[in-house]
Amino acid sequence: MSDPVLAVSDMHVYYGDSHIIHGVDLTIDEGEVVTLLGRNGAGKTTTMRGIVGVAPPRQGTVTYRGEPIAGESPDAISDRGIKLVPEDRRVFPTLSVHQNLTLAKRLAPDSTQTVAEMYEVFEPLAALKQSAGQNLSGGEQQMLSVARALVQDPDVLLLDEPTEGLAPVIVDDLQSVLADVVERNVTVLLTEQNVQFAFELAERGYIIDNGEMVFNGTTAEIRERDQLMRDYLSVSGADL
Repeated sequence: MSDPVLAVSDMHVYYGDSHIIHGVDLTIDEGEVVTLLGRNGAGKTTTMRGIVGVAPPRQGTVTYRGEPIAGESPDAISDRGIKLVPEDRRVFPTLSVHQNLTLAKRLAPDSTQTVAEMYEVFEPLAALKQSAGQNLSGGEQQMLSVARALVQDPDVLLLDEPTEGLAPVIVDDLQSVLADVVERNVTVLLTEQNVQFAFELAERGYIIDNGEMVFNGTTAEIRERDQLMRDYLSVSGADL
């Protein structure tokens, strides 16, 4: 059996003196879509930030294709092919959609993906090429943020709370687009509070609470454990 593409072992992350992530373990295999679930403040985003070096782990290991990456700079980790789409999207507000995508492409000159392909995958963006990032809706900004990462041909795509703040109809549109994205053989780690959205995309999931992993298994196994979902996700299987 081949090694995981991404493996996190006994990771501890601090913000100043505050111990936020306590010994987290997590693995993602080639081409897999894995979701990290938990309530707001459970530690999902900090786990992501620890993986990509924005909040460097003080203890534990993060390995990418068998090589340790904990302690490397965020830029170095990104250059390896691990791309984070943060929950605040961070599109360049005064640049057009096309300029946002073109700049991202220029930062990854070896990528086989093209800006034209992004307009095929994210069809709503094609009609918004000249629109400034600050004039896009939340859903459009989210699509642009994912497209900017995808045009760089990532090996591992980390999506942090992609549905945060979006209207239900926009969530449905985003889910359809991301379903096409995950078919492109990109390995994905997805954090979400929208459990139904996560279950539609991921095959396997982890549940985190107060910075500690409390369960991992297939999304079907999570769905079957009604008390687990009530305790840690504030939903039940009947709600989904």
